[in-house]
Amino acid sequence: MTSRFRTLVALLAFLLMAGSVGTALAQDNQETYDDISEKMADIRGLDLLNPIDVEVKTREQLQEETREELEEDYPQTERDDDQRVLVAFGLMEPDQDLGDLYVDLLGEQVAGYYDPETDEMVVVASNDPNELSAADQVTFAHEVVHALQDQHYDLESYDDLRLDGTSDQSLAVTAMIEGDATLAQIDFILGDIRLARVFLAELEGENISTDQLDSAPSIISETLLFPYGQGQEFAQFLFDEGGWDLIDDAYANPPTTTEQILHPEKYLDGEEGIDLASPDPTTALGDGWRTIDEDTMGEFQISILLGEGGDLSERQVEVASEGWGGDAYTVSATEDEEVIVWQSEWDSTEDAEEFGLALAARESTRLDADADAEGDTFSIVADDVFVEITVDGTSVSYIQVPDEATLDLVLVD
Repeated sequence: MTSRFRTLVALLAFLLMAGSVGTALAQDNQETYDDISEKMADIRGLDLLNPIDVEVKTREQLQEETREELEEDYPQTERDDDQRVLVAFGLMEPDQDLGDLYVDLLGEQVAGYYDPETDEMVVVASNDPNELSAADQVTFAHEVVHALQDQHYDLESYDDLRLDGTSDQSLAVTAMIEGDATLAQIDFILGDIRLARVFLAELEGENISTDQLDSAPSIISETLLFPYGQGQEFAQFLFDEGGWDLIDDAYANPPTTTEQILHPEKYLDGEEGIDLASPDPTTALGDGWRTIDEDTMGEFQISILLGEGGDLSERQVEVASEGWGGDAYTVSATEDEEVIVWQSEWDSTEDAEEFGLALAARESTRLDADADAEGDTFSIVADDVFVEITVDGTSVSYIQVPDEATLDLVLVD
């Protein structure tokens, strides 16, 4: 996806933490804020170098500002291109709108967030400005860790990884940051039994709305949740190996792939992804074609793709996406047609075969057409879509074109 799409996903991941539980953070609670800040500094082992400024906004203000920032930073033309990519991969319906989706998600989920650009903690005003719920306190505790991270490691310095790196790298870095904060947040909850009991009671008693999150495409919802679940497991693994010191060290050597997040031992072993050049068929396709996206999926988003639109079991998806070595894709388009050329490398020939078979099965189900096998090549012909998947040793190539004539142009290139 475009760099702005990656940045938006990372931003939303920061904003979504604990936003669906309890009421929003309230005004006039500075003493409680200060107490929680001190506790989190102690838990995390990072000194609070500067006081945290708290700014209160209404949910309506947040939505309005989000819409304004969306139009300025992520124009409709770029959203349209990114949506075309997701639709072409079978990850989103064409009648959905990325902009509306993100604004709606924010409106439903966000309780508060820390802004590393302004060094401010933004909290959403609650109906009762004189009381913080347990969920409010837990949310604030999580965001305090982001303030501590920023003061010691400069969170903005990781923006280049999100802007210039791949989607896979951006998601891995976000998981490191969010996993760290989530692990410390859990310590905060477990350190106060009364708070933990009230927090659980609130979770059980609240009428929590997750309609927008539940109805969002899996590539959006699962990607937004990944930094908290898998990120926390990554942070826990590092903590078990070397305490907070090892987590601190990760900021100087951040993870580069979601494979490293899903398999933390590979991060500690220094196993990097293979750097593949994005194949570019645009020139061979001729006039009227342009490149609308170049990116890497990585192990996690490949698992989302295999699980969306097909009928593979969770275990089949897991087996087929493990063993990822690297990948790169290019999406070219005219006004009404798309071409995808996607190359991937795998740790072994067995891993490549497992992925190739799973991908062919997924595409056959998604496109409602048989996958014809000839040697190590699978061909799937559907209405206005022709897919060819080839397994060659540890490599798997995927080509999606509108017809076989276009396939010939891509293969010649």
